[in-house]
Amino acid sequence: MKKRISTIKNQDRSVRILLSPLLALIILVSTVPIVLSFLASFSDWVAGIDVDLNFIGLENYRYMLSDKQFLASFRLGLLWSLLVTTLTTVMGVCVALLLNQNKRYMFPLKLLALSPWAMSPPAVAVIWISLMNVNSGPLNVILRQLNIPAGEIGFLEDPTLFFPTLVVIGAWALMPMITLSALASLKILSRELSEAMDIDGVTPLQKLRHLILPHLRPVLVPLFALNLIWNFGAFDLIYVILGSFPPPNSDIPIVFAFRQAFKYGQFGYAAALGVTIAVFELILVYAILKKQMRESNQ
Repeated sequence: MKKRISTIKNQDRSVRILLSPLLALIILVSTVPIVLSFLASFSDWVAGIDVDLNFIGLENYRYMLSDKQFLASFRLGLLWSLLVTTLTTVMGVCVALLLNQNKRYMFPLKLLALSPWAMSPPAVAVIWISLMNVNSGPLNVILRQLNIPAGEIGFLEDPTLFFPTLVVIGAWALMPMITLSALASLKILSRELSEAMDIDGVTPLQKLRHLILPHLRPVLVPLFALNLIWNFGAFDLIYVILGSFPPPNSDIPIVFAFRQAFKYGQFGYAAALGVTIAVFELILVYAILKKQMRESNQ
């Protein structure tokens, strides 16, 4: 028995030794930048050569609370996150309900629903920019061929249409996660119960309200919360589109912080913005986990 325990300890020691380089790399790549960013948020670090770096305490955070542009971007980020997450959930559930019918003609719909996962967010942005081009975009070309007067719509150029268009693009890019999760949950839905409701004359809307949506709720609620957090910190898709069509006051917080750092050289202020965004997302995660634990214990 003692020999076996000694062997297990030796194996554990060997595993720790072998994993230590990987652990050190993870700490170097993730933890160190977080700590440095936190420290930089208390400094007046700006871009330049031989520039003095001074400790200024909470000055960056005080300025942030009075920065109207950042506060506007924060409100826009919350609105963006809520709208995209809601639209993603609705679209994903609708597509999952259609795919659950197992019809042969559903293959194009499956391809459309899952194609965003085959592309990176910058590629998705470039594709949608090309599709909605005013002069050569297929969407406007079709409208002109149908002799529709609005055949030259600047979906991304028009400031009034830009944000709704961006919401639709973001929802489409994230739809596969909701679609596959909802479809997997529908596959285990009691067929006998569904058929019994059909026999009792229950309408499709009643079945959706009283059977399908309650069945999907344990899956959709955590995904909705995670997507809400993810969308608030989304960067690549939005930045590529904003880089081509930058309407005024259209930055969400993470893009605003990026511009402060790499366009204006305000690294200290950008670090404070990044820390604030990260803390806000951690608070959201904590609230979601606490709610989930409370519901699971009931």
